Amino acid sequence: MGASNDKLRKLLDGELDLSEVSDDPILASLAEKIYGIELSEIKAEPEDAGEDAPMLGFELHMSGSPEAKELSLPELPLPDLPEPTAKKGRKAPRMMRLSSVGAMFLGPAITAAAAMNIEGRLGFLKSCSTIESNQGVCDATRERINWLAPTRLGHSDGWLETGGFGIPTIGLIVLGLLMLIFGFQGWRFLRSQ
Repeated sequence: MGASNDKLRKLLDGELDLSEVSDDPILASLAEKIYGIELSEIKAEPEDAGEDAPMLGFELHMSGSPEAKELSLPELPLPDLPEPTAKKGRKAPRMMRLSSVGAMFLGPAITAAAAMNIEGRLGFLKSCSTIESNQGVCDATRERINWLAPTRLGHSDGWLETGGFGIPTIGLIVLGLLMLIFGFQGWRFLRSQ
């Protein structure tokens, strides 16, 4: 086992002569794969050739040795890179521009309306005469729009008591903020083109 390890180390160091490699089929296969040579095409010298026997011809140097420091990589030509193309002056579609600007203005408007509705500041839209003509009761404490029945503002079902809020109000505030964010991002994208 020790002898084969020694031969393997010599093979990897490039110190093994051809006769020793050709006698061992495993070493021969390794030498062919490592060094990319065909040993069947190389005629091995007899063992009695002694020190004149041809070596594999590969030498490894320590990285600190003078021989290794003298080695340098060949200068390779730089690959031809395509020239960067200039940005085309294409304008974004008009609908995209309008929708991003619209979202930037409509988003804060929806959020503000939902927030103002909590305190009943949209109560000026209520008409007691219309509510009473529709057989409803006009209550002074009901100044908040019922977002689940926006088409029933002419009836008492379309109004709620002020000071509270529910899921529809929270949903409208979040929707308004999302519209503002998406509108702003769309506007930034359009300006970058």
